[in-house]
Amino acid sequence: WLPKRLGSDYNVFFYRRPGYSGKSMGSRQKWLKHQLNRGFKSKPLLDDFVVDEIQYLRKGKRPFFLLVHVNVTPLESPDPGLWERRAENDAETRAWKEIWDADYVYTSKHSQFIEQWKTEYRESIKKRNKRLEALYAAFQERQWDKDTLLFITADHGKMFSNGKAWYGFHPDEEVARVPFLVLGDNLQGTDTRLSETIDISQTILSNFSIDEKLSPEAYNLLAPAKTKFTTTLTRASKIRAEHFLNVYDGEQKFTFNLASDKELDLSGAHFDIRKIVATYGFK
Repeated sequence: WLPKRLGSDYNVFFYRRPGYSGKSMGSRQKWLKHQLNRGFKSKPLLDDFVVDEIQYLRKGKRPFFLLVHVNVTPLESPDPGLWERRAENDAETRAWKEIWDADYVYTSKHSQFIEQWKTEYRESIKKRNKRLEALYAAFQERQWDKDTLLFITADHGKMFSNGKAWYGFHPDEEVARVPFLVLGDNLQGTDTRLSETIDISQTILSNFSIDEKLSPEAYNLLAPAKTKFTTTLTRASKIRAEHFLNVYDGEQKFTFNLASDKELDLSGAHFDIRKIVATYGFK
């Protein structure tokens, strides 16, 4: 009812993170979490809540866009996962802090902690995949795939090899890519074109007949347009001279360490990607 009351035609956003302790949440976040969960019985988001919500939205005559952010670790359970449990166990807390302080690089003394983390993480993915299968089965059963697109994507995954525990600081290929599925409208096959996260947003805008471009390089993934190159950027390490930019051009991958270039100002979250690639002579 809230988007309708606000006069929004397109966007419904629902964010719920079961098991979250809330210790790092600000007052506004706590209030929002309380409002969203007030009187709300716990139910699996992907194969229960989402189905009910789509059913409700389809009753209206307006186009709709439902975004659901599901946290994989707590498994939609009131019990916190390892990610949020670290403050409750001295050994886990100590190991976590050491890895955190090293920009997510671990050593052999953290092997037990890493193995535990790896096991929980991979089990959570298996359970999430079952939820996704159930969601798509419900989607097809109701024949929503005839006129409604379902996008499924995710954040970057975690690494547990080469002494690295998280994608943020590392340019490794196994975490540079993310899964992205588009289901419905009799779509078939695999799209091997280069694409970025911004293209997902551009695809949504295009399907609502909004012509505005989010970026000169952004394109509709359901259209035949192509991009010349795509990029990924790691976080800059505060303890190592590492800040990696990957540039993908067809079958080639170029990796630059921006930390070695003092002329580029990459402070903050915004940067000019064309300036960066031009500086390194990439054409």
